[in-house]
Amino acid sequence: MKIAVLVKVVPNVDNFKYDYEKNILIRENVKMVVNPDDACAIEYALKLKEKNKDTTVEIITMAPKSVTPILVDLLRRHIDKATLISDKEFQGSDTYATSIILSSYIKNEKYDLILGGTNSLDGDTGHVLNQIAQYLDIWSFSNILNFDVNEKYIKFKATVDEDIIECEYDYSEEKSVILGIARESKIKLRYVRFDDLNLDVSNKIQVVDNENLKVDKRIVGLNGSPTKIKKTFTKTYSKSEKDIVKNDEEGIQKIYNLLKSKGVIKNV
Repeated sequence: MKIAVLVKVVPNVDNFKYDYEKNILIRENVKMVVNPDDACAIEYALKLKEKNKDTTVEIITMAPKSVTPILVDLLRRHIDKATLISDKEFQGSDTYATSIILSSYIKNEKYDLILGGTNSLDGDTGHVLNQIAQYLDIWSFSNILNFDVNEKYIKFKATVDEDIIECEYDYSEEKSVILGIARESKIKLRYVRFDDLNLDVSNKIQVVDNENLKVDKRIVGLNGSPTKIKKTFTKTYSKSEKDIVKNDEEGIQKIYNLLKSKGVIKNV
């Protein structure tokens, strides 16, 4: 089985900068991390490789060349190949243009399965995987919690609104399928083994630019991106307070008051 995992390297949400005039993220000198949903997808691919030694895993990302150290770190988890799609002409591409660029590379390869994260920290639109599937004329499913693959079927659980559904997809060898993994799957990307911390993986990285892809310049980058951002903001999180109570009358009363304040318990 040949698996491709679409990976996005995103700015640390606690410390990113934004160019409000150009409406693009400033990625220079900002700590970059692997998008959490994509990290889940990578781990699923590695688990499939463990089950079938004939499986190969390729990670594909569109990003500046500065993300190369992150790709090196991922490859040391015994991923077979990393493809970095990087070109100044692609800077500022929205999800529409990004999907065109990624599809231009993928269509020339033959993958049995394509994985990726459902959402990203720096955009959270959930568009890219489904748009790629449309360009490639293949099926896509998002919000996957877990899945299993055999020679003919893919069985998976996914969230739809607030419900969890179970599906079985019958796929042929003629077409691939894209699965968008959700971080709610709670599968954790493994650490690099100690013996592999200095593993030389430089021969496993290929850089692809627009000279290779030959995408029309008019439909990529800022000029080819129809999405116009009206407003952007950093989501803030509040730290939850923890209160440990005893199993006595005072503790029971505290829990009762808390549930009542949250509307779980109503006055009779």
